[in-house]
Amino acid sequence: MKEALVKIKAALSKQRIVEHLSHYLIRDGFLVASDGRMTAGAPVDVPGEYLIPGEELELLMGKFGDGAEVRIEGTVVHIAQGKLRGTIATSLLDSVLFPSPGKDPAWLLPCADFLPALRLARPFISDNAMQEWATTAWLRDGSILATTNRSLVEVNCEGLLGADTLLPVWAVDYVLGHGDILTGVLWHERFACFQWSDGSWMHTLINAGKWPEQAVQMLAAVEDPEWLIEQEWRDAYAAVSSVVLEGEPITISADRMEGRRKQAWVSYPAESPTPPHGASQWDPKFLSPVVAIATHIDLTAWPKPAVFVGNGIKGLVVGRMA
Repeated sequence: MKEALVKIKAALSKQRIVEHLSHYLIRDGFLVASDGRMTAGAPVDVPGEYLIPGEELELLMGKFGDGAEVRIEGTVVHIAQGKLRGTIATSLLDSVLFPSPGKDPAWLLPCADFLPALRLARPFISDNAMQEWATTAWLRDGSILATTNRSLVEVNCEGLLGADTLLPVWAVDYVLGHGDILTGVLWHERFACFQWSDGSWMHTLINAGKWPEQAVQMLAAVEDPEWLIEQEWRDAYAAVSSVVLEGEPITISADRMEGRRKQAWVSYPAESPTPPHGASQWDPKFLSPVVAIATHIDLTAWPKPAVFVGNGIKGLVVGRMA
């Protein structure tokens, strides 16, 4: 039970607006959680069908180790391990209200590069954007697109076919956070499904919006920049960016990088390409993920976006205005 709980608790509703979504469901040998957007289940050796208050179950199971005995008698869940005992009353709410994913889908085998590509795209997905499509990973034939509105990337995923799915960021995080081998996927016009080697699964609604065609055109126009990011430059950037306060710029000049944190100021010597009119300025919140994966970048176009490429990824990032 504890192992199953750890795997699916990210799908439990964090709010009590819809009361039954703050509960876990035991049904057909699975422990199930849902927040109304996604529903996830993991196999458990507990028969019957019950709704169990989520907060209480997580609290008690946190006191037990793996392998605790769980049994249900009437309306009470009993948990035991060694001398430790615990009980939780099952809910009187009707479990029929709980979301059900329906029949087992006809699973497709995920391509080998799907998870690595999705993980590479994740830092470039906005967690909070005005446009809902910007909070998704756009799964396309052969690639994944992502944006923070200040950066835009395309990640190669050659084996990805037939998806054309806007996978919401919460579903991306759930899939990347699962510890078992991904064995099945399914793409539908309204939802996406995932299955793992332990038998657990997750079904999620997908975004019904549409990415602008301009994003595709911008990425298609990206040409490989010539300037190679050397390790010495990365070290200089890391030294300065670790000091700069969020929201403050890093200034990159021909011979140094500079930044500040309130009344503190830091400078580090480093040779960098610069625009014709001098230094460029960048928000580390958006440039740091680029530096982490890029092999080449063009900083000379500032204040226009800088194009960059890395292993299996290309994109653009917008700098700070002077």
